[in-house]
Amino acid sequence: MYRTMRHQIITLFLAASATLAAAASAKNDTVAVIEHPKAVTVTTTANGTTILTVKGKEGNDNYTYSYQTGGNNADSLDIDFVEPTIEDFSLPFMRKKEPAQQKNRYRSFEYTWFNNVYLGIPDATHCGVIRNGFEVGVLSIFRLNQRLWRHGPSLSVGFGMGYQRLRAPKHLFDSEDGIIYPVEGSKEMKVARSHFNTMHLHVPVLISYKFYRWVNVSAGAIIDFNTYTAAHTKYKIGNTETRRHITGLHQRQMTIQPTVIIGFDDFIGLYVRYSPMSYFRKGYGPDFSTISGGFTFIL
Repeated sequence: MYRTMRHQIITLFLAASATLAAAASAKNDTVAVIEHPKAVTVTTTANGTTILTVKGKEGNDNYTYSYQTGGNNADSLDIDFVEPTIEDFSLPFMRKKEPAQQKNRYRSFEYTWFNNVYLGIPDATHCGVIRNGFEVGVLSIFRLNQRLWRHGPSLSVGFGMGYQRLRAPKHLFDSEDGIIYPVEGSKEMKVARSHFNTMHLHVPVLISYKFYRWVNVSAGAIIDFNTYTAAHTKYKIGNTETRRHITGLHQRQMTIQPTVIIGFDDFIGLYVRYSPMSYFRKGYGPDFSTISGGFTFIL
């Protein structure tokens, strides 16, 4: 115990001596520069004596650093302390840094880029002419996410684009006044096939929830703005091949598709979506809707 006390007193004396040396080399009106004290008091008496008192670290009032100069007194240093324990000991004018608080990682609002790059197969319902095809696109090039409550589901609204092709094997397309007619190919035709091409702008509105930290389920609707639709027909009689490209079709400008997406480990997933609305406006083309399914990827 005696050795510990001796070390403490020597340490305090060396620190005080260094402060005195710095003050002696400064101008007469400079007392000291001390960082992060608990309390500093400067008193000037009538006889010109300046007294500087510094209290030690917060939570330990046993340490007081006192320095006075000027007037009729020689410069003096006084350090008073009550015998501390080793755990409480520190230089009187040093403050221990408090541990940084852990940052709050919960954010209720965020945005993401390039979510759900998809590749799938659409198929027509209740139609004997239109068959399956393929579709590809990015469901959300940009997406805003709002978590409804901590550890709860999140609501998202995004913007994306995609391409879809639907086949009509063994049929040709003809049109008149913007109305498209599927016509079955004749026996003389060696090749007779057609397809629709459609470009979409996606606006997905989904509610998502993560299960077991690696399974994410999203459900909602995708609003599609169908910006472009064209029909392509190809047939061959003998050595003569004929191709026809038909535009100006009356597709629905907007369709709504209920959608479910199951993602795994924020990397790959499966999706299913159904479009109950007819592909064309009533009376302007074949009456059918589509159901699609395939894979999604998180970039």
